[in-house]
Amino acid sequence: MIVLDRVGMTYRAESGPVEALRDVGFAVGHGELVALVGPSGCGKSTLLRVVAGLRLPTRGAVEVDGRAVTGPIRSVGMVFQAPVLLKWRTVRDNVLLPAELAGLERRRYRERAEQLLRLVGLDGFEGGSRGGLQR
Repeated sequence: MIVLDRVGMTYRAESGPVEALRDVGFAVGHGELVALVGPSGCGKSTLLRVVAGLRLPTRGAVEVDGRAVTGPIRSVGMVFQAPVLLKWRTVRDNVLLPAELAGLERRRYRERAEQLLRLVGLDGFEGGSRGGLQR
């Protein structure tokens, strides 16, 4: 499902090149769970951005579902460490935000959003705001 082949990422800084990733290679099969663990600044977020197509590697290749990653992939999502929910939106509306930003029709994705909320135990909170989840 995900294949990284000798992936490298070097950023350009005023002080010179900064190597964030060097020769990273592994494969993740369908249904496998993988955890990236390491100290702050070791390249975890850079690697995730490369897999999602938000950054292109400076070396190597990345494939997702058998296709080369050459830009952002709609089927790949990221959950950030810091909360990025919009306080003025309901829980359901926060879940639907990526579909809206992609220009997709909200009503087509509403049931999927409700399935995801059930999956994480938030069913019954769909209409609540982030600031005060209420059933």
